Amino acid sequence: MPTFQLLGISFGVSESTANNIFHNWVDILRELLPASLLEQVKKKNQKNYGLKKYCKS
Repeated sequence: MPTFQLLGISFGVSESTANNIFHNWVDILRELLPASLLEQVKKKNQKNYGLKKYCKS
């Protein structure tokens, strides 16, 4: 992506390093900040799906 090329040039790192650092921080921020309502619903549905396959309907 051109964005990571520009970030890499700006900070003196490669495009792949800029990409890795960005995604590392995204993961950290997801853990620290509250999830949006949509993410909360998705997580709840995933958990319920996991339970449904073990329970009889």
